[in-house]
This record gives sequence, C-alpha cells and structure tokens, in this order.
Amino acid sequence: MQNVYFEVFFKPVVDRSKKVRYRKVKVFKVRGKEREELFLGRLLNFLTHQFDRINKHLSEEERLTVELPLDFLVSQTLIEGLPLEKLNFLLKNPLTKPNERKIFKIKQLLKDYLKFNLEVSFYYETYLSYKYSFPPKEVSFICIPSERDDLTFHRNCFFNVDTTDVFEKLKEKGDYFCGKLFGDYEKVFEINALSYLQTTISKALEILEDEDTDIAALEKVIKTDPQLAVGILKYANSPLIAPPSPIRDIKHAIVYLGLERLKEFLLMIMMNNLASVDPEFQKVALRLGAVGLLVEKKGKEKKLPLSGCQLFLGGLVLESSKIFEKPVEEILKMLSVPPNCSLPLEDKRFLELYNEIAPVEVEKAMEELKKLLVEVKG
Repeated sequence: MQNVYFEVFFKPVVDRSKKVRYRKVKVFKVRGKEREELFLGRLLNFLTHQFDRINKHLSEEERLTVELPLDFLVSQTLIEGLPLEKLNFLLKNPLTKPNERKIFKIKQLLKDYLKFNLEVSFYYETYLSYKYSFPPKEVSFICIPSERDDLTFHRNCFFNVDTTDVFEKLKEKGDYFCGKLFGDYEKVFEINALSYLQTTISKALEILEDEDTDIAALEKVIKTDPQLAVGILKYANSPLIAPPSPIRDIKHAIVYLGLERLKEFLLMIMMNNLASVDPEFQKVALRLGAVGLLVEKKGKEKKLPLSGCQLFLGGLVLESSKIFEKPVEEILKMLSVPPNCSLPLEDKRFLELYNEIAPVEVEKAMEELKKLLVEVKG
C-alpha cells in the first residue's frame, strides 16, 4: 500500500497596512501521484484532529478562515468539536436551497456558535441572498469580487486582489481585507497519516502507563479534547458497559471503566482517528490497532519486561513497516514515539511476538474494534 500524507496550505488575508488578520486554509491528501483537496466534512474532520499542529503557525490574534456552504452549518457533530474561538467561517451559497425552517435552524446554530467566539463572514452573492436572516452586526467581513464598488451595506470587505494597481485603488475605500496580492497559497507543513497517532490520546496513554496513574492529570488531559471527552462518556454509558446509573463526568467515567478498559477504548479511538480522515484507510487503521493490541496481550502473558505502551506500539510499527513497505526507522519517525514508549525493536522478542500472531486472530480483533466503535457512535 502506498503511503498517505496531507499537505496544509495557508493564504494570508491582510488589512490595508498589510498586517495579516486571517489565514485561509487548504488541505490536500497525497497518495503516490494522486493529489486530492479535502472539502466539507473531511476538511473539518482533519482540522478537528490536527488543530494543535495548525495553531502553531497562527499568531495569537490570527484566525483560520474555512470556506463552508451556508447549509453545512447544520452538521453539528463536525463543527462542535472545532476550536471555534480561532476560526472564521467564510460562508458561500448552500448546496441546496434551504427552506424557512432550515434557515431558522441555521440562524439558531450560528447564534450558539457565536457564543463560543466563532467569527462568521460571507461571500458577496451569498450575503445579498440571506442578509435579512443574518444581521450585519454578526458578520466579520464580506468577501467581494474586486470589480464591485457597491460597498454601502457593510464597512468591512475582503477583496481578491490580483494586482498592485487594484490594491492601491481599493485600499483607499476603507479598512478592507485583501488577499491574493500578498501571495497565493503556500505550504505550511505536511503530516503523514500515521502521525494521527500523536494526539491528546497519546498524552492520556502516557499517563496510563505510569504505575501510579494520576487520575486528576488524566481527567485534565481528556477534557482538553471535547470530542474525546464526549466519546468516553458515551462509551461509559453504553449498553456494552451497562452502568447501574448514568455517568455524567469524566472522573466518574475513568474510575468506573477502570484503567485497562479505558486504555483499550483510547487505542480504538486512536485508530479510528487515523481512519476517519480517509475512509480508504479504515481497514488498515483497524488492522494496525488489532495487531498492536495482540502484541501487547501476548507480551503481558509472557511477562516480558516491557510496558504496554512499548508492546502496543512495537506491534503497530512492525505491521506498518510491512503494509507501507518502509523501514522500521522511517515508520518511527512518522510516529514521533513518546519518550516513555521508546521501542527497543532490536530485541528479538518483539519480532517473535509479532510472528506468533495468526491471521485469524487479527481478523477477530479487528471485528471487536469495529463493534466497539459502532457502540460508541450509537
């Protein structure tokens, strides 16, 4: 299988003093010679899981601008996991013409999102069609074609400026935002699909590997990822676990689940994060998780002097090396293994454990992970 990686591009959006106010984002999935831009749900999913990396390239006062169709705002599960206080949604024409009921729902959702400090902007044509539904005071800026001159309806405008002459003409009109003149999209960084393993979950797993697990620290780490926190509460309250009474907070969920069961859940979610950005990768992601869990289980049964984290990642790395046909050393660079999970892969016992795993065991473990995932989503 060819390796998959993602390229993140920014385009600066500046005011007339050339100060950057926003960074407009594009993300491409690259597989071999194929290159595909991520749109809509796939883009939002990527941003949710990778915003910590993206945020390192934004100054404190800058926001990330994301283009979305107006009616896509009803996709609450994709939007509510995002750091809304660092985003500006640049809204364009809806995918389908919304009726009055849907417009009302969008208006209510926008009201809720604005409470979490989301900024909202519009393309010119979209705003003209829906400006009576969305008052100007709630709009950050309007994106106008550079040839337009009818600016009376809003003081803040963004022009796609192509030349210096156009910029000089437009900047005299007020505090407008200008884009293309100051550079088209530039690649900021790229991330290998396997690097999805390095998330909030990896920090939580590090804490779980400590003999004296700090529950308070674990709770704090989990709460930094709202989507993960909701997932844990759903899991703890699922029919699969069947608690005697509803579990309403993360600390209660940690204690009720127990550290081993919580760890298994985190590993499963980690694999799902890897799969979610690219549906084609789902089976591979489940396989990596299954092999890692099996190596960990066999290593503990044999009482090897290795941590669960080392055993799990050891299995995952060996299987990744086989699937992607890349040296183990290269896979390790992709993963950025946490310090307390350093892998002595030269130890032949790793390879022995890995070779003991039968295909039927892997298939069974994959099915278990899929069931667990369905249970949590349900």
